[in-house]
Amino acid sequence: MNDLEQFLFGGNVAHGIDEFSLAQGCVRLRLAPWEGEKLLTQATFEGAKVLSLSQLTEPDEEDLNLPWDIIGFDSYELPNGRWKFVLICGALEWCWESKWPKVERGCLS
Repeated sequence: MNDLEQFLFGGNVAHGIDEFSLAQGCVRLRLAPWEGEKLLTQATFEGAKVLSLSQLTEPDEEDLNLPWDIIGFDSYELPNGRWKFVLICGALEWCWESKWPKVERGCLS
């Protein structure tokens, strides 16, 4: 598990993305563990600039519907306090540049 995944997931439990939103200058993800206590994590990446969206394989309809299984989530430090993030979920790879994410956690009711 890399530093970003440790920061977001908080442990060695696999997570999925059950909400994904993209607005001008902001990427927001809501992550939930597949097993165990349902502690939700909302990560907000401010100052975001989408660099690419790639289709890795021919997606099934299931691959495009939430929740998405996180295959990989990497981060690369850039100058001026910015980061490049690469999120691979099934058939898709999202890549964006932004500030380090702000995180809020809460239990699923």
